[in-house]
Order: sequence, then structure tokens, then C-alpha cells
Amino acid sequence: MNKTIVEVKNLNHHYRSYKKGAGFLCTLKDMFKRSVVDVEALKDITFQIKSGEIIGLLGPNGAGKTTLLKILSGLIYPSSGTTVVLEKIPHKKEHGFLRQIGMVMGQKSQLLWDIPALDTLLIIRELYRIPKSDFDKRVSEFINLLSIGHLLHNPVRKLSLGERMKFELVASLIHHPKLLFLDEPTIGLDIISQRAIRDFLQTLNHTYGITIIITSHYMRDIEVLAKRVLIIKNGAILHDTPISSLLKQFNHSQKIYFTTEGTEFNLPFVFDKISPNEYSMTCQPQDLQQIVSVIATHVPLKSIRTEEASLEEAIFSIFEEKKES
Repeated sequence: MNKTIVEVKNLNHHYRSYKKGAGFLCTLKDMFKRSVVDVEALKDITFQIKSGEIIGLLGPNGAGKTTLLKILSGLIYPSSGTTVVLEKIPHKKEHGFLRQIGMVMGQKSQLLWDIPALDTLLIIRELYRIPKSDFDKRVSEFINLLSIGHLLHNPVRKLSLGERMKFELVASLIHHPKLLFLDEPTIGLDIISQRAIRDFLQTLNHTYGITIIITSHYMRDIEVLAKRVLIIKNGAILHDTPISSLLKQFNHSQKIYFTTEGTEFNLPFVFDKISPNEYSMTCQPQDLQQIVSVIATHVPLKSIRTEEASLEEAIFSIFEEKKES
């Protein structure tokens, strides 16, 4: 049975910010007295993660996702509550703890800009005192999985965004951590690079049992990698649930797509035109069979298909529901 490696209980984090008005007069006033604002970034967060899990951390911008990752990795202190990761207190930054975690932040780089990526990896090898045989084996395995061996000696500044992100992953994994934090690892990448990174992460998880906590605004990343999601908004966890349960709970609609022979037709309900001969509409699950029957009767069909609500639509439903309440 997999053991718990992340245990968070009643975690809170707040910080002090300053509010400033626009214009010269407001700037002048701020020189003598600043308007202080206390911001609650995380509110009474409680959850557990077992070894080998891949957890999707979802929420809108400013929800507290990155703050939570920074606390779990020891980059910042919590204001209150308990956080135990790999049997250690993260913000104490003990050597034994740091050797067991890796982190990739999509908008920040750990690669040195003007030297080849391999040189950064060699520096990391020295920092972690990785035996040469282990280092060579891991580098060979990772660059083969990511197809970046031909780029090892290129300066980082000459690499594309997707190539740099692949090397960021290698750099965060070269010391063989047990827990990997990923904050928007596919941000700005093309679909080919996104898929390559997802495949790489799946292989690592299946082969080595590395636990992964990932934030992403690309729902495909979460759908492919994670089986469980933590949905956070305004610093609080709204849902901690398997994706399958989430889709069942918030699957309020079905999508119908159909193409025609190009002739005119009439239907007793609203539908959208996608292209000259392709149409779509949304309906409630209980109405699906009847509506498909009506379409088949009134429309000269070439094809028709149905789809369940996607994870993205389920997440949208959650945030809309929370807004209304």
C-alpha cells in the first residue's frame, strides 16, 4: 500500500501588500503613509497525497496554486497549520528533504542562459554529488525519451521554448527525486512539445513511481496525467476528487455534432453552425436520445456523433456555480 508523503492540515498563508492609487498625488501621499492590505492567499487547506500519485492542481489565476507549491517545496513559510512532505517540514530546507524533491516553474528557468544545457546538468551533478555512472545513465535515458540528445552542446539561449522546457525537466530530475512539482510546465508550448512532455512524465511515473503535483491551464495535461484533482479558488479547496467523479457530478450537458449533405433543413431547437455543412448543439443527458432521433428524421445526415462534457467544461461549471452561490 502506498504511503502518504504529503500531509497538509489547516494550512493558512497570508501576506501584506500595499494599495496605491493612480496619479502623482497618490504617489506623493504614499511617501508619507501607505495603505496596507492583508491578503489571504491560502485558507484552511487540508489534504493528503500518497506516493506514486499524479495530482492536478487547478484554479483560476490568483487562486493560490503557486503559493501552495512554494510552501510544499519550502520556498516560503506558511502562516499557520502543519505541512509535512516526505516526513520533513519543507521550510526548514533540510538537506535530506531537498535531495528528494524537484521543481519546474514554466515562467522561471534554472538553466544558465549562455552555456550549453549539459554544463548546467554537470553543475547540478556536483551540487547533488551524483555518481558519474548514475549521472551518465540518467542523462542518456532522459534525453532519449525527450529526443534532445543533439541539443546537449547548444547554448540555452539558442534553444526553442519547447527545447528549453525539456531540459528544465531533465535538470529537475537528474538527482532522481521522489516528488516533482510542476507549475505550468507546458505554458506557451506547441502541441507536439506538450505531448512529448506528457509522455515523458507518464513514463517516469510508471517506471520510477515519482509522485507529481502539476498545475496547468491546459486541461489536456490534467486529463492525460492525473487521476485526481484539487480545485482551488480564492485560497480555498473547493473539490478534492478523482477526475471520473468530477465529470459525473458536473456532466450537465452533452454535445451533438452532425454534418449534412448541404441541403436546407429545419429543427425545433437551437443549434450552431460550425462550417458550411457542420453543426453542433448542447443538450441535457436525459434528452439526448430524443434529440438525436429528431435530427435523424429531419436532417439529410452524412454523419452524427455525441460527446460528454469535457474536464474544462466541468471546471467551468464549478466556478460558475460558486460565483452564483
